[in-house]
Amino acid sequence: MKRVNLSITAKAENALLDKLVKFIPEFAGPDALTLIALLAAIGIGTAYFFAPQFKVLYLAAAALYFVHWFGDSLDGRIARIRKTPRPNYGHYVDHVLDGVSAAVILGGLTASGITLTAAWLWVSLGFLLLMIHAFLKASVTGSFELSLGPLGPTEARLIGAGFSVLLFFAQNPVLFVFEFARTLYPFTFLDVVGTVAAAFIWIVLIVQVLSTARVLDKEDRAKWS
Repeated sequence: MKRVNLSITAKAENALLDKLVKFIPEFAGPDALTLIALLAAIGIGTAYFFAPQFKVLYLAAAALYFVHWFGDSLDGRIARIRKTPRPNYGHYVDHVLDGVSAAVILGGLTASGITLTAAWLWVSLGFLLLMIHAFLKASVTGSFELSLGPLGPTEARLIGAGFSVLLFFAQNPVLFVFEFARTLYPFTFLDVVGTVAAAFIWIVLIVQVLSTARVLDKEDRAKWS
């Protein structure tokens, strides 16, 4: 299956990963790196959950995004370079755990007291649906898109780490209070960011699904006409 990555950092990231591979000891195989990535994701979600009580965990979450990138980006590369690829196993396990990682990170954020709305729940649902869209599209086109235009997994991690550092210094203030049906809904800084992120993800999802369906419909009609 052809892998396509058009993200902003793709070229620089590949060059950096090629250098890092040389420093990975022989005993650290692909499975160990995959486990490191999963544990980092669990650490990020846990850090977000307890961050309201221990502010320093925002910085821990930021650091763990790098650990997650390290493990998730190098596991498959190590297997290919050491000539021990397991393409079917690797593709399946890697992307299942990508979904688990996203759910754990965003779940920890949503379940904590950092955010006071369901905005990040909608971010999580939209992100997981985008993953399903990418897998289904790959199954019929043979091309697996690792990025949505200029944004890919690495950009998502950089944004997550940046916001974690920002939250450590800004302390996530309440920006405004929205009143609906005589009920007050306070919106923190992170709630506003989550609302914007959710709107963006769902708009992208709808556009991607409609565009892909239109192209596939056209191809099928041409093939069978």
